[in-house]
Amino acid sequence: PFDEGAYSNTNLEMVMLTNGTDYIKDRQALYNLIDGRGKYSELIPYFDPGKVYRVMLNSAVQFENNHMFGQAQAVSTKWTVKPYKYLVDNTPITLTGLSGTVNNPTNYTAQPIIRLTGSGGRVTLTVNGVEHMITDVNGQLYLNSEIYAAYTSTTGGILTNKNNLIAFREYPTFKPGVNTISVEGAVSNIYIEPRWRSLV
Repeated sequence: PFDEGAYSNTNLEMVMLTNGTDYIKDRQALYNLIDGRGKYSELIPYFDPGKVYRVMLNSAVQFENNHMFGQAQAVSTKWTVKPYKYLVDNTPITLTGLSGTVNNPTNYTAQPIIRLTGSGGRVTLTVNGVEHMITDVNGQLYLNSEIYAAYTSTTGGILTNKNNLIAFREYPTFKPGVNTISVEGAVSNIYIEPRWRSLV
């Protein structure tokens, strides 16, 4: 059957241990580490060290009454986990020419961030035969396929929406295996954060 790729979050329960001798400071340090205030955090669990999970607390932290491991405190946590986990080895790819190939080592479609560096004018980015028209690339332009957004970024990390430059609906993705990529226009550099992933 056809897989629409629509997956729901899963739940994860973990027991964590503090490593210190000051109970109050240890608890506060743990709160500071895992309390994202409604935001997802990145977690590399011990049982899957090659993957990054996107997690968020979905219940109050519960400290155990008994110090079962010497000075360490045991704490029970419950998390909601996004459907995909990402490879720790997600080395960026740079194409200095106007074409190249990218190999997706997983069995799942990736939603990359592609940064184009150009000197102005219309650009056509073609990925696996699908054309993506951009009306102007002057400087660095990011195409974020996960959030369907185009933007520029300052050195301070301030993003400016540039969706008005996009003349396509579907953002580029990388299928499992070999993917072809090429560009037409005044582009000097193609930088890719591949975001290889698999299901949790």
